[in-house]
Amino acid sequence: MKASEATKRNQVPRCECGGALRATVLQNFDFSNFVGMPVQLEAVPGLRCSKCGGETLTGKVINTILIVIALAAIRSPQRLSATLAKYLRRVLQITQQELADRMGIARETVAQWERGEREISPQHDLILRTILMQRQVSDAQIPQAVLLEAFSTLGSVKSDPPPRGQRKVQVSASEYERAKLTA
Repeated sequence: MKASEATKRNQVPRCECGGALRATVLQNFDFSNFVGMPVQLEAVPGLRCSKCGGETLTGKVINTILIVIALAAIRSPQRLSATLAKYLRRVLQITQQELADRMGIARETVAQWERGEREISPQHDLILRTILMQRQVSDAQIPQAVLLEAFSTLGSVKSDPPPRGQRKVQVSASEYERAKLTA
């Protein structure tokens, strides 16, 4: 390794204000701006600026949390809300048209779910959750036990309608630890 590369690796990351970013555990971190819905993280590893006190997360932590939220949506006992259906499609990194094609429905139907104009049907809810689980299994990004636990919830169609209004998703430290990405 070149000396300049070693120096770069040993450098302390800096905040936009110029302060040093130090590793810490972040309590009640608002993750909403990252996912477009209310999400509160409890006791997750992060970085805090020594100068301005600003807090942020590393890319690896963000990726893990995105998977934890998707798995929480899969385990939900009710049908997916508009916000969660849109979030899961984005996790899949596909367009509304691509999802509609995979499900054998019109793109407008997907758009109506995501805008909250129409509730997702129980059957389409199950299909969307199954597509996401299939992706998680094939990517093998999280421990097998966590996947099996989430997969066990796909045994039936969710008949309960989605909850009204946006509820905040809570991600605990234990959920984060269980779903850490494999190195």
